[in-house]
Amino acid sequence: MVLHAVAVLLAGPYAKPVSYVFLIAAPILAAVACVVRGRRSGSMSGWVALASGLGLWTAGMTAYVCSDLGVPIPAIFASSTLFYILYGVPIIFTIASPVRDAAKARVIDALLAVVLAVLFMTLLTVFADPQQVSGDGVVTDLPDVLLMFDVENLFIAVCATMRLFATTSLQRRVFFACLTLYGWCYAAISFWVNHYLLHTDYGDLIDVIINLPCVLLAACALHLPPTVAANLPRSRRLSLFVWAGIPLLLPASLMIAATVLVGRQQLVAVAGFLFATIGHGVRAVLTQVRGQVEQDRLSVLSGIDPLTGLPNRRELDHILRRECQQVQRSSSQLVLLMVDIDHFKALNDGLGHLVGDERLRQVGSTLADCARRSGEYVARYGGEEFAVVLVGSSETEGREMAERMRAAIAELALETPAPLGYVTISVGMASAADGNCDHPVGLIAAADRALYQAKREGRDRVVRHAPPAPAEPPQKRGDPLQVAPFAHTLPPSR
Repeated sequence: MVLHAVAVLLAGPYAKPVSYVFLIAAPILAAVACVVRGRRSGSMSGWVALASGLGLWTAGMTAYVCSDLGVPIPAIFASSTLFYILYGVPIIFTIASPVRDAAKARVIDALLAVVLAVLFMTLLTVFADPQQVSGDGVVTDLPDVLLMFDVENLFIAVCATMRLFATTSLQRRVFFACLTLYGWCYAAISFWVNHYLLHTDYGDLIDVIINLPCVLLAACALHLPPTVAANLPRSRRLSLFVWAGIPLLLPASLMIAATVLVGRQQLVAVAGFLFATIGHGVRAVLTQVRGQVEQDRLSVLSGIDPLTGLPNRRELDHILRRECQQVQRSSSQLVLLMVDIDHFKALNDGLGHLVGDERLRQVGSTLADCARRSGEYVARYGGEEFAVVLVGSSETEGREMAERMRAAIAELALETPAPLGYVTISVGMASAADGNCDHPVGLIAAADRALYQAKREGRDRVVRHAPPAPAEPPQKRGDPLQVAPFAHTLPPSR
């Protein structure tokens, strides 16, 4: 900007063309800075769209300069006002289409942005009375077109600010911080130039101010530290509001533009309404489908143990509740095995937790390989303990499965500091036949008691839960076997 001012002061009669050079160079500088920042941050999303908008603005300025200096250009580039209007379309797209959305949803957003550009061009032709268009393609004294500029610039500044305080990603916050500063500066300078300097010719020191937004953007893109964006306040409520309302920005813009065209270009207006309605509807469907798929994926992950890949305690409880209800309805068979790795603490202490995690994965995988039939479930219960649910299996079949699993683990000969030198398991077994299936907690408690008994008896074995023997009826008074209240009895032999 200093060089621009000095050049205008020293150029004399050539001040106007010299000023034009700086006015064209400023947006190019800002666009290059955006691309550099995008490559430096490793994420080009947003920065390319902003650079594209600046490219359209540069094209508009170039078209104006060529027309003013009498340089012949193709007719398609003759209207500088058209480029100034289209400049905001890629910026609106990057504000209204979050990068985290599905690719198909972003394609819908891109199509809506293209339709918005078409509506902008139609509005320009409707508003641009030939008597109010100068020879250089600039619309003069046309409040409707100036209002379009003001609304578009204010829309970009406000929406960029909302995205800044609602975004959690640090990279995106840096981008929206730069866009917010640029957007408000550009909106203010553009309003001042369009409403107060519209008839002032170029080539004066006032031209330097026009470059301020682009120079500010270039400086922010190249030098704004991430800590500045990271330290900005965040509002959870605003974030929820913004993320819910973002999909409406492009359709709402289309409907506003179409509403303005209703009395002048009815066919184009109807097309705008249709595109806005259908585009928003299709996008909403795609978003809902993606959300349901993500919810299903999270639901599956919530029931999976991340270390072993087996169902976790939560999923095991769900399976047991479901199967216990089925047993109560149909009197079917059900067996629960509680499996524990013997001397696992010694393994962790002696070989380290990484080896311990690997042993858990190996044991879990082997147990799952043994139970492959329908109705056989292996889950990680917690720590070094696993649970095996066998639906439709008798006690005999349950014991056979437990012995097969115990033998399969022993055959792996996994190294451990335990007394035997290789990993073994203890198994406790309980079945619905013992009356433990009124509630899953009862079945788990019964299998746990059997597991603890297997531990007490020396480990590396299968123990079935033994239901308590029925209580003997109380003896009647006068029975010869009744013991006197103070009689001494010998302790039972061990």
